[in-house]
Amino acid sequence: MVHYEEESASYPESPYFIIKVYAPKFYLKGHRDEYSEKILESKKIDLSEYFREIMISMINNLVTENKIDSPNLIVIAPNSHGGYSPTLRSLGKLFATKFRGCKFEEVVISIDPQRKNVGSQDLNSRFNKVKGHFSLSRPLLNSEKKILVFDDTKVSGGSLLEIEKVLKDGGAEKVNHICLSISRNKDIFPL
Repeated sequence: MVHYEEESASYPESPYFIIKVYAPKFYLKGHRDEYSEKILESKKIDLSEYFREIMISMINNLVTENKIDSPNLIVIAPNSHGGYSPTLRSLGKLFATKFRGCKFEEVVISIDPQRKNVGSQDLNSRFNKVKGHFSLSRPLLNSEKKILVFDDTKVSGGSLLEIEKVLKDGGAEKVNHICLSISRNKDIFPL
């Protein structure tokens, strides 16, 4: 069984809205282990083959343990420039073939693709920078009630919270979040 990490995220002013995020490993900014280096590279080039087996094993375990539902739709989080990671795009397409009746589509879009990368600000600043920055490219279909969101790294969880809000406002009933890593950036959050 592949080990996975589980973390929660909630808005500072609304702690009752909580999401769970799953990832196979932690990532520490500035740490030069192979996995952390691949996370950084994966934002620019397709490294889905590097992550493929560990992600398949982790997601199979999460489904078996009833921690996540089998999705109808897989989406990926846009990056801070409004584009999408080639690695996440490939993994999204791969997993859409693994779940019966599932499809992959880049439904979540950044409505402010020129926004600055949130960087290493404090928690409240990070959340404020992503508020209202996501939208849907089209209405969700009635058959798209269970959604799996892929992102590269969960730092504060602000982007994932905003994406979940947009998806639920659009009619999604269940949203699960999978990341390639969960950040352990001690500059933002004490360990």
